[in-house]
Amino acid sequence: MMTREQEFLTIRRSATAHKANEALKGADCRHAAPRLSTHSDRETLIGWLCCVDGNGVWTDDDMRAEGFDPMSIQDAWDQVGAVLDRSR
Repeated sequence: MMTREQEFLTIRRSATAHKANEALKGADCRHAAPRLSTHSDRETLIGWLCCVDGNGVWTDDDMRAEGFDPMSIQDAWDQVGAVLDRSR
């Protein structure tokens, strides 16, 4: 059984994944970008970010080179949301 927090995260991730997939319609990178789902892993999210914002610092190697720790899965979900918010 899911906790309320897990339920909330699942709903939020589902909405973010839907928006991310919709954002790819008509985008130049739609063929290379992975489709996201509620169960997307960290690597899939980072792949989406790299495709949609090639100038960003997304990969573990790039993050370390910039002096940051690699993103957690929640960090990656948050970044997908931030990219979507900036594209409105």
